[in-house]
Amino acid sequence: MLVKELLQNEYGQYLSQYEKKYLEKYGRLHNMETVKKQLSKYFKNVSIRGRGKKAVVYIGKPKPIQGDDLKTALVSQIVRELDPCGRSLSYWCGTTGLALVPYDINDKAIEELPDQDQALARYFIRYARTRQRNYFESAYRQAVKMVGGTWQRVHLGEMTTGQITIIPTELAGELFQITEKLKGQGIKHPAKIKENKEYREVLKDYGFSHDWKAYEATYDPANKIKAMTAVTSSDREQVQHLFREALTADLVKHAKADAKKLDDQIGAEVRELIELHVMTERAVKFDLVSDRNGNAPAYLTSVIDGTTMEKWAELTPFIFPEVAGDGQNEE
Repeated sequence: MLVKELLQNEYGQYLSQYEKKYLEKYGRLHNMETVKKQLSKYFKNVSIRGRGKKAVVYIGKPKPIQGDDLKTALVSQIVRELDPCGRSLSYWCGTTGLALVPYDINDKAIEELPDQDQALARYFIRYARTRQRNYFESAYRQAVKMVGGTWQRVHLGEMTTGQITIIPTELAGELFQITEKLKGQGIKHPAKIKENKEYREVLKDYGFSHDWKAYEATYDPANKIKAMTAVTSSDREQVQHLFREALTADLVKHAKADAKKLDDQIGAEVRELIELHVMTERAVKFDLVSDRNGNAPAYLTSVIDGTTMEKWAELTPFIFPEVAGDGQNEE
């Protein structure tokens, strides 16, 4: 195809914004080698012959995603399950296998643990949920790009009539104010915020029963069919296994980095006192991380004692569910 035709079909989506704008303005490519590399990430046998506006681009079949890493497996799942409806993070994580134990279940179970383990379990859950969102959004962006689409986050709600629609701007503003007020009072978990009486009453005043944040993709269905032939197969059990592996590997790096930071904070004079047994290294590090009341965060305590990964393995049942059944409901 002639170079200008790249913008007339799905291939244009694989170019950088700069190259697309340059092509639109001048009718030729700014850097042919760069464009070849960009297209070669997704297609086989890419070549560009000729120069300027008369250049001809040759593109082969879609290139399958290789490997069995978490992102590869997630992209595969998302491409196959993608639809135009706005779906929440909990829906996608339940559908793909990137799931964690629901808040209302693990919160009650964690309350039965000793205080230090409670604090550590809650830290691990916050850590896991942050990375859960990061892993998903990275894979979702790639999946939507593969089908030539765009995506956005939307605030949806179900009305008391059963209709699902976008939350009105005025209501969204009121809910945001309530959320910020509750966070200021120390109530930060999304599930606890949504359980709040004032939050629920405001929703009800506007005719809504509940609300959730969703990911909404816009794309040509024909592109999805093409993309499905270019992804490897994966299932929920595989994603759940890879998710646990990725979280564990990340935590190992995280704990090692924090241990090194603590070591680096011990000066030469204090290190000499430790070697002379005037004080212990553990006591020095506790002083570094403790608050004015002498209390150290549970996670940093585990880093100092070298028990982070042991505790992670012990508390795993409070973090990961067994993969079974269908995806979760909307948030």
